[in-house]
Amino acid sequence: MAGAPEKNKKRIFSLTSFGVLVLVIVIAANFVMWKNNRDKQTQIDVLHNEISQVRQKIQGTPGPPSDLDSRLAAAKAELAGAQNALPSAVNRNDVIDFIIAVAEECQVQVVPLVAEGWVPENAGQSYQVFRFAGTVTGILENATNFMTRLQESKFPTLIITDCTVSKIESTDFSRPENSTQVTMKLSIAIYIASPAPKQDSAS
Repeated sequence: MAGAPEKNKKRIFSLTSFGVLVLVIVIAANFVMWKNNRDKQTQIDVLHNEISQVRQKIQGTPGPPSDLDSRLAAAKAELAGAQNALPSAVNRNDVIDFIIAVAEECQVQVVPLVAEGWVPENAGQSYQVFRFAGTVTGILENATNFMTRLQESKFPTLIITDCTVSKIESTDFSRPENSTQVTMKLSIAIYIASPAPKQDSAS
């Protein structure tokens, strides 16, 4: 009969051990859940903080200017004025004659003078451009004067778009630099307003 108490002791020990094990598992599970909830709460707090910062930035952002419509209307009027300032037509021969006449007055030669014709600068633009290319030969002072006279001409939209200068003689230090013989390759453009689009007559 001495074996019965021993068995009871073993059974009680086993139940106690099992109970302790279950308790440890429950505590561990609760700890894991507490830690996860804490991490989630931290993430939520971070999101709330970010949302609060965004709201503060939105509240601090200035609204659109009250005079936006008037500024837009002024810009459109300025654009229309600039477009209307372009001449509606320029005779190509008049421009060529003018360039040759100014070259003679400035004592330089422009040979050859090549015209490329009227073309739109870019698709959809409200103006056209006529381009010339010429080679100017003469002393530097006269060639510079020629370029200045062209851009101060009776054609206000005539501009020099490119210029390349080369000496055609060795440097002579006994003479002023302005008297050096040079060759200038010029690209010239003149702008006019594009013709208004033709409207089909009503049938």
